[in-house]
Amino acid sequence: KDTNQVKDFINDIKNSSPSPLFIGIDEEGGQVSRLKNCEDLTDYNIPTAAEMAEEGLDAVYKYNNIIGEKLYELGFNVDFAPVADINTNPNNPVIGSRAFGSDSIEAGKCVEKAIEALNDNNISSGIKHFPGHGDTKTDSHYGEAKIEHDLDRLKSTELVPFEMGINSGAEFVMVGHIKTPNITDNDMPASLSKEIISDLLRQYMGFNGIVITDALNMGAISEYYSQEQVAMDFINAGG
Repeated sequence: KDTNQVKDFINDIKNSSPSPLFIGIDEEGGQVSRLKNCEDLTDYNIPTAAEMAEEGLDAVYKYNNIIGEKLYELGFNVDFAPVADINTNPNNPVIGSRAFGSDSIEAGKCVEKAIEALNDNNISSGIKHFPGHGDTKTDSHYGEAKIEHDLDRLKSTELVPFEMGINSGAEFVMVGHIKTPNITDNDMPASLSKEIISDLLRQYMGFNGIVITDALNMGAISEYYSQEQVAMDFINAGG
């Protein structure tokens, strides 16, 4: 409802735990902004990632610095952002302007700036949606999603912004519910795949931080797997 309610809610959560907690939120800017629901944040208006990128790297830092300042003030310490996908498919139904662009290197530079701004405000970043949701034909919120590329293509294109983000200090990587039939030898989504999490993300890319999945109530998971199976498969995959 408003920022005081959010602060009180987060403080209550923290006070209920004997251990420090990660308090996370999806706050990308653009259409993926939870804070816009706060009635007293009338002046809070963050553009989409694509619009930030059009203004340049300084603008990417500026807007993510605003996000970081506000999240820290409210008591959050993790932002499931920035998006490290690239917008390579104009017909993709879920990424679009949430990505910084269609060029791997330029998108990666924006990812680096966004991480820097969040880190400067003591907010851990969680880049997403590994190994890349920008060239799927469907939306994993509603059902199965897949990318048809082989591993060579991913290494040269989709994985570049993730690599740059990891090297810039991203502490979380969110794995998407994306099937990769030309990379893995089974029909599991990336979020439950040992080949994607352990072999590709951990070993090949050297990520030793925290791996999380996209939301488990999304159709790509909830329509095909039980929650018990998902939990075990994710742990066994290296999450």
